[in-house]
Amino acid sequence: MKKVLILFAIMLLPTMLFADGNEEYDSFLTKGKVWEMQYVKSVGPEYQDKAVVFEEYKLDGNTLTIDDIPFKKIYTRGREEWTGEPYPETWDASNNYLGEKDGKVYLYDNSYNQVILVMDFTLNNGDIYVQQTGNSMSSEEWVVTDVVEKILPESQDKRLRKIIYLQSILHTSSTDVWIEGVGSITGGMEGGLIFFSGGAIPCLIKCSIGESTLFYNTEAAGLNQLNNTIPQSSSLYDLSGRRLTMEPEKGVYIKAGKKVVIK
Repeated sequence: MKKVLILFAIMLLPTMLFADGNEEYDSFLTKGKVWEMQYVKSVGPEYQDKAVVFEEYKLDGNTLTIDDIPFKKIYTRGREEWTGEPYPETWDASNNYLGEKDGKVYLYDNSYNQVILVMDFTLNNGDIYVQQTGNSMSSEEWVVTDVVEKILPESQDKRLRKIIYLQSILHTSSTDVWIEGVGSITGGMEGGLIFFSGGAIPCLIKCSIGESTLFYNTEAAGLNQLNNTIPQSSSLYDLSGRRLTMEPEKGVYIKAGKKVVIK
């Protein structure tokens, strides 16, 4: 009987690690979380003083279940820096929902009836992540350059979180960092999908729950300092994102996030 119970517990372990609300994993759907984003708009010099916009996001309302994935509706409110005005008291309901299951984070666009994977915390170092670019059929491939677990120095809950570092395979200057329960330091809860929104440079400023800060960007005008120390992967890939077992004698491949050409 004891052997059966032990085997059953081992089989349940992966599910327990990514169960919503479990202490082993910080769920995005935890009630009370608020994300603050900064957007720097691409405008002419005469409008630079009006280029910065801030928006807050929260999840609320009844749970919507799609393909066994629980989703919560996204609510937003915004303010423009140049006005000096605070956030309005009311929140506006968006058309989008945020969902999560087994360590994977999804965005559901109610307008297009489409579910898109935006972050995957089951990835390991060297894995390839394919980000669908919105409602089009195109996609962007990323390589995981490192996976660590650490306590964020600015977090007040002092919780150990999984952190995934990524780099675009083709656009080698594009990098990102995902933080468990917090999101992308560039795209917030929308992860890599926000790279393709256009019109403004996004940046996650803060993630909090109640009065407790989970993440705070110490360099609010740009990317967080985490992004400046992204390790470079030593793995080799072809231009389609497939990992190579050895360096080719000639041709083009990707190494350490850079294109290498051998004639």
